[in-house]
Amino acid sequence: MSIIGEWGFIPFPRDHTIKHTVTVDGTDVTDDVIGLKVIRAATTEVHSARIIIENSHNAYSYSGNEDVIIQFDFSNGDTDKFNGVIEKVKSNHKGNHTLELICRHDSSAFLDTLVNGEYEDTPEDIVTSLLSTYASSYTVNWDSNLSSEEIKLSWSNNKSLWEALQDVATIVNGDFYLDESSVLQFNQRGRVLNTEECVVEGDNFITSDGIGDDITDIKNQIKVAGEDSDGLPILYTGTDDDSQDTYGVREKASEESDITTIEQAKDLGDAEVELGKVTDKKGTVTSFLLPDLNPSEQMWVSIPTQEIHSKYTITKIEHDIIEDSTVCTIEKLGTMPTFFRDRVKKEKSLERVKNVNNMKESYNFTFDNATNVALHSGTDITGGKLVIASGSTATMTTDSKTILFTATDFEFRVIGSDLLLSEIRVSLDDGVSYSDWKNIETEKNNSISAPSGGKKIKFEVKLISDTDNPYPTLDAVAVLVK
Repeated sequence: MSIIGEWGFIPFPRDHTIKHTVTVDGTDVTDDVIGLKVIRAATTEVHSARIIIENSHNAYSYSGNEDVIIQFDFSNGDTDKFNGVIEKVKSNHKGNHTLELICRHDSSAFLDTLVNGEYEDTPEDIVTSLLSTYASSYTVNWDSNLSSEEIKLSWSNNKSLWEALQDVATIVNGDFYLDESSVLQFNQRGRVLNTEECVVEGDNFITSDGIGDDITDIKNQIKVAGEDSDGLPILYTGTDDDSQDTYGVREKASEESDITTIEQAKDLGDAEVELGKVTDKKGTVTSFLLPDLNPSEQMWVSIPTQEIHSKYTITKIEHDIIEDSTVCTIEKLGTMPTFFRDRVKKEKSLERVKNVNNMKESYNFTFDNATNVALHSGTDITGGKLVIASGSTATMTTDSKTILFTATDFEFRVIGSDLLLSEIRVSLDDGVSYSDWKNIETEKNNSISAPSGGKKIKFEVKLISDTDNPYPTLDAVAVLVK
């Protein structure tokens, strides 16, 4: 293919002998592979692959989740380009008997892992902590050009690890992808220039589609509507005269419920105009195979007959190894206005974390009745609350709740009053062993290791009264386990 010289864009043709190796479930199946595609993308999606194997001899049989390693390069065919597992197997008996393997990359585990927690640190340290907590076999290579300003982020249990990383990428104006060495490459958007690959007409260029100015999404007049604290309307119109002179007036309405001042309306209007006033340059370009190209990198594209000669950011790469081609989705990426990045920071810092300790199941009591109460020792349920019926100390013991997995840790959450002295202890093995008594107020919401793991949750609540806590009352209690 072509190499970019250090002192400018000088393409030098190089040897182009493709070699590849495909290993499935530990077996080299390269000789029977008749179709092989690998898709690598940055930030928006995880990598994937599609393998078609000639199987007329019925030598291969897969059920899913088998390991897949795909290697290809211009030398020995031993450079890792895809590590993952089979997600789906399709068998075709028309004509030649073939197996089609739809494969998911190792990084797809990031889509299946839910993030819970609050973080206040530099973006790099937050990403490092996320990987340490939720994907400990991976590390991050952080671009030093990205922001090191401390931020605060919160994620609840409906956010995947991949989406959490996307939030960080938005704030720092970055892109990321997972390489085949289990390293998360986190780069400043459009900063890394690939010096091994380029697309040049007359050398490796095959075809292009849609490269050029795309005015579809241009918006150069933004009308912002909000409402102040008295219910009076707040209006602002952001405009860009140069864009309107070139493309005409292209309006967009933006009604935001959280716009309560004219300053906020102006910030939003001006930011949206800045983002929408210019054309994007995007499309696809197809060339002979570009094995050394990575998603999120910049690459030179030179197609003189189409008046194209520029660097483009590669957001997605589709390799067809058997057909010796690569389709690149290319864009001229702009910088997201600071307003939007700050807005993401604000939204993520205010998101309420519902399951900070990543618990898996809960045992809840609202005391609407005595269901699941095994024993009252001086306690009673009155008006939907657990109270002391007699004395200054009383204990309630629950029945056990069976779960489907072996839990080892617990936390508890409570709603009530006058509980500064009251305590709770938890068993995960049907009361054979209990934790130490834990103060309800000072130790709630903490993850605590149980003395013995098990599949049967049971707990006891001890209400204690004194002069400062005359009427200890428990409105609700939940024990969460993992």
